[in-house]
Amino acid sequence: MLHAALRFKRPVYLELPRDQVSAPGIPHYQTPRIHERSDAKSLRAALAEAEEMINSARQPVILADVEIHRFGLQAQLLELVKRTNIPFVATVLGKSVVGEQHPLYLGIYEGAMGRDDVRKYVEQSDCVIMLGVFMTDINLGVYTASLDPARSIYTTSEKLSIRYHTYEDVRFKDFMRGLLSLRFRRRTLGRIPRPTPIKTFQIKNKESPVTVKRLFERLNSYISASTVVVADIGDALFGAIDLFIRQRTEFLGPAYYASMGFAVPASIGAQMANPKLRPLVLVGDGAFQMTGMELATSARYGLNPVVIVLMCIMGLFSGMGHYLLIRGHRLAPASVLAPFIYTEIVWMIALGYMVFGDVPNHWTLAGVAVVIASGLYLLYRERMVGPRRNPVD
Repeated sequence: MLHAALRFKRPVYLELPRDQVSAPGIPHYQTPRIHERSDAKSLRAALAEAEEMINSARQPVILADVEIHRFGLQAQLLELVKRTNIPFVATVLGKSVVGEQHPLYLGIYEGAMGRDDVRKYVEQSDCVIMLGVFMTDINLGVYTASLDPARSIYTTSEKLSIRYHTYEDVRFKDFMRGLLSLRFRRRTLGRIPRPTPIKTFQIKNKESPVTVKRLFERLNSYISASTVVVADIGDALFGAIDLFIRQRTEFLGPAYYASMGFAVPASIGAQMANPKLRPLVLVGDGAFQMTGMELATSARYGLNPVVIVLMCIMGLFSGMGHYLLIRGHRLAPASVLAPFIYTEIVWMIALGYMVFGDVPNHWTLAGVAVVIASGLYLLYRERMVGPRRNPVD
């Protein structure tokens, strides 16, 4: 199990029987070293095809993800970029794989959910070099990404494929190191997308309300090389994607497991691992209710995270609404309350029009009519039938 954790750089689950927790261990025991080697022929063939494909490409691009972090291959990635002059992007899960001030860094690629200029550059590439990429829903912009396998080199700790060719028994680290031994032609770049430059934050009007946009602009000006950003899932994570991270591996987020309540406990581990970094924690109100008490642990060990809790007012009103809903079901049957709950539809349409200028189309109105009619029928039927008695009574 420990070998699997080291081999794939992922969490494993260890379960100890209760009667073995206090059992004495074997003195002077040494874990055997297990070094898995790549198949030499497969590795040579894969590197040869990769060299030919990259050198013949018109617009290659590197897509770097979390396994570059986990296997400590940032230096190899930067050396590959330096030798080839090929620009690179990161994923949500791989954000801060290197410092985002690098001149060949384009930004975050997340399909249709990301910046359009980055999306077009990646998806129009005739050679996408995907290094340690996890093909998950969040990484791929809820599956809006368009990455053609016929124009891709895809390597992770589990597999290696080039176009439609799969190479077995080739280790990720061996392939990455092998790329640096190849003879790539250095290319001249034209105009490429670049991250939005950070603007000096200025207070325009002290009386104006704080907006989400202004909040993240202020956070961008606050972040320094000694800040590690830890974002929880949801609006905190997606809002933090555009934050500018100065150094590598200074952004943490649960973009794979989507674990709610991740950020506050993770900030403890981040600062304990590197006391020189101060965590900036971005967390929603729901997630903060789950693990916010871990700030007591931070205080116990003298840690000093900066915690930003988003959408507190929404959480307060949501909690009040659920409480009143529970009280209502204690006083009346659900069938009687259901039609009143459907009034939410009217409020949502009205607010959508007043706030966003959204006018519902005929399909939306037809669906609303069906839902409301169903609720009114239930109310009518319950009144006609009358209250039901329990057969036991």
